[in-house]
Amino acid sequence: MKKILILLIFAMSLFGKETSSLTYGLGLGFISVPSYIGSKERKNLFLPFPYIEYRSDKININRDEIYSDYFKTQKSKVQLSLRGMLPVKSKDSKREGMDDLDATLEVGPNFIYHLKQNKMSSLDLEFPVRAVFSVGSSGIRYQGYLANVNLHYKEEFSNNIKLTLKTGLVWGDSDYHNYFYEIKKNDVTSNRSEYHASSGYGGWQNSIGLSKKDDKFWYGMFVKYYNLDKVSYSKSPLVETKSALFYGLAFSYLF
Repeated sequence: MKKILILLIFAMSLFGKETSSLTYGLGLGFISVPSYIGSKERKNLFLPFPYIEYRSDKININRDEIYSDYFKTQKSKVQLSLRGMLPVKSKDSKREGMDDLDATLEVGPNFIYHLKQNKMSSLDLEFPVRAVFSVGSSGIRYQGYLANVNLHYKEEFSNNIKLTLKTGLVWGDSDYHNYFYEIKKNDVTSNRSEYHASSGYGGWQNSIGLSKKDDKFWYGMFVKYYNLDKVSYSKSPLVETKSALFYGLAFSYLF
């Protein structure tokens, strides 16, 4: 991911002289996440945490978004939306005996309409649509797509603390749901019946994030909660919970 961002910045710099600024850093992060949404198993990981913020006349990149002013108006903008999930090991879990799952990368446009916007806060209606790809030793493979409708509130306080609140509904196609929740005939056991997922409702997500930046450090934390009641894949034997909780914190030293 870091290499991709650096290449994007380099490519844009070739278009000629422009006003630009670059801030970058490196630190450490901790995340606690379920193996997959609906799993009882969790992963607790410490990971390197790169920080990058680039602003220019042509493109803007930060921790949350990549966008160009060419696709921005007073009331709306389009940005690049990126997300992902860690690989899933099947050993000692509900997936015992099934193939491991590669990490996934989600990428696509996020269409944003500004309901309220001023210098210190904003309230946006967001419509991200992301194609999902599995990335691993077997290569890069298309695994369906996801769509969301979100209400996103941001506020920046005078002491350089930023607060973000987001709530929204998720929709996934059958390819995406089957990647995580399908049980084929050869994976059937006494407590794991055959199952094939369909397209449909994928959950209600709510998140909060806090961050602070000063001359030498960036600090941040987040909590994200998924309500899985009545999701379209709820009858899969691989779904063990009615909710999913993600949380993490990180810091980065700014060079």
